[in-house]
Amino acid sequence: MTGDLRGRTVAVTAERRAEEQAELFRKRGADVVIAPTVHTVDLTDDDGLRSTTEAVIADPPDWLIATTGFGMRLWFDAAEAWGLDQALIGALGTSRVVARGPKAQSACRQRGLEVVWRAPRESMPEVVAWIRDQDGIGAASLVVQLFDPEDHPSTTELAGIAARVTAVPVYRWRRPDDEAPARALVHRMARREVDAVTFTSQPAVRFLLEVAEAEGVLSDVVAACNDGSVLPVCVGPVCAEPVAAAGIRTAVWPDPFRLVPMVKLAEERLVGLGDDSSANRRDESSANRSRVAFEDIDPATQDARTAMAAYFAELDRRFPGGFDPGDALDDGVAAFRPPTGAFVLARDQGRAVACGAVQALEDGVGEIKRMWVADDVRGRGVGAQLLAELEARAAALGYRTVRLDTNGELVEAIALYERAGYSSIGRYNDNPYAQRFFEKPLV
Repeated sequence: MTGDLRGRTVAVTAERRAEEQAELFRKRGADVVIAPTVHTVDLTDDDGLRSTTEAVIADPPDWLIATTGFGMRLWFDAAEAWGLDQALIGALGTSRVVARGPKAQSACRQRGLEVVWRAPRESMPEVVAWIRDQDGIGAASLVVQLFDPEDHPSTTELAGIAARVTAVPVYRWRRPDDEAPARALVHRMARREVDAVTFTSQPAVRFLLEVAEAEGVLSDVVAACNDGSVLPVCVGPVCAEPVAAAGIRTAVWPDPFRLVPMVKLAEERLVGLGDDSSANRRDESSANRSRVAFEDIDPATQDARTAMAAYFAELDRRFPGGFDPGDALDDGVAAFRPPTGAFVLARDQGRAVACGAVQALEDGVGEIKRMWVADDVRGRGVGAQLLAELEARAAALGYRTVRLDTNGELVEAIALYERAGYSSIGRYNDNPYAQRFFEKPLV
């Protein structure tokens, strides 16, 4: 275990496993602020859950969707307390079980339930899409274990697919009884007094933003994240969705989507933004982060054209046969404008040092284009930050997947994409300069 986070402050917004997460950061030398923004309400004592359980036992479903390991374990434990656990497991043993993620899969397997399919990216849209394609689903009955009855739009979608859907709410989330730590945290974020803040659920993000708005510092919190002063670290892309929806473009998440990889990613990003030779590491790294700021601009502006011209010039230098951009500076930029596109520029003390764009490719799929980082800022994590910015823009524009192409000569870019979770795919366009093609699901 390293002490690379000495002098850094990390805020933990989780309620469950908060101390475990905090200890992982403390072992790395960080100062930790625990400020829960969410409280889990156990619904297993609710009469409604017992009635639903008895109904499931009496009429076993054709399908079970297990969304969380925590929720499935709570349900099984509650059934055991009522003396119904064996009857419940027997009923669900006749069902085809689908798991949203590995924790839900593990909880089912521990009770002897075999999982027929698990969502690769751990998202409910994946589950809905897969269920929709199953034979006979239109006449089938389906049980969904909910992780929050007020936060499951997928339930409505499933109701339009299956003949009958039974929702099983096992717990729900609300804001904590004591909001003082959360209120103090949003003010510290606004004053840029924390280096990173971690989130392990969507409600934790939403409730923090609600508190920030109530305290009158929401715009300052968003600005502190977007200028690089505060790094939002989420456990996965689903958790990060409300971050992007709030206009925060700098959220990062690990792959796999787990607590320990999330802590390691936070460490890597914070260390990568610092200066190991400095005695006053926190002050200098904060200054360094504030110099590299990302902003959305029109791709036809002079700054955007200058950055793209630098990108084209680099391709011309590096490609064995050179590179001819043709009229790409003029005719190709309209696709980089809202509502279907975006163009992002990074500045270092006012100078444009990186750029990238998002454009529509097909229904639900966006494409990342024109990604360039100046030579003199490479090695500072700008490329990874820029890629995360572009992915956040794509998600905010409604794309569920992003694709990109590159040339085999750009080995640094290929390594970056692979580290960021992109998978190689077949050719999807006729770009004569493209030799490698990549794709990444965002949800």
